[in-house]
Amino acid sequence: KVRMKTDTIFRESQFFRQKWLLGLMFSLCLLFIVGIISQIFMGVPFGDNPAPDWLLILLTLAMFGMTTLFYYASLKTAINTEGVHVYFTPFKTKPRTIRWEEIESWQLRESVPLQEFGGWGYRLGPGGTVAYTTQGRNVLELNLTNGKKVVIGTQDVEAIAQTMQKIEQEFTLELLDLKKQKEQVKNKKTS
Repeated sequence: KVRMKTDTIFRESQFFRQKWLLGLMFSLCLLFIVGIISQIFMGVPFGDNPAPDWLLILLTLAMFGMTTLFYYASLKTAINTEGVHVYFTPFKTKPRTIRWEEIESWQLRESVPLQEFGGWGYRLGPGGTVAYTTQGRNVLELNLTNGKKVVIGTQDVEAIAQTMQKIEQEFTLELLDLKKQKEQVKNKKTS
């Protein structure tokens, strides 16, 4: 088994901070606050078929909770000589590590997460594909030796491409060096 040092070569952090998404979520929070003020404090029913006060409060708290969750959610990608590490907090409590031995091939490509996976976030796609995306269309697709795929969103295509190529070259050189050492040991035994 090839052992390489595990210094991190690439790091990227991404957030659900698109202006349209935050604007939509804050607008919905504001709408629910207006509903509470109108219905509970002013005694004017909120809407044609108003919800009970307790439900309106519960929905408002849920909306604020979702907004806070999305605001602080993050996708962190780290690449080192051990493999590709994906941290998607708070949706996945444990980081996922895909070791180089598990990766058959990789490619950088454009994706339409809404069409491919039904949206952004942590998603399960067709054929056992797992997607981690927060925004944009650029993804690193890892084709695994077990036939499955892992798709990771990125905003830094050039840096991730350079990192993947560098690791691939180092890994190949390590394997060649290991093969050379084995041949030398074999030649010593036969002489």
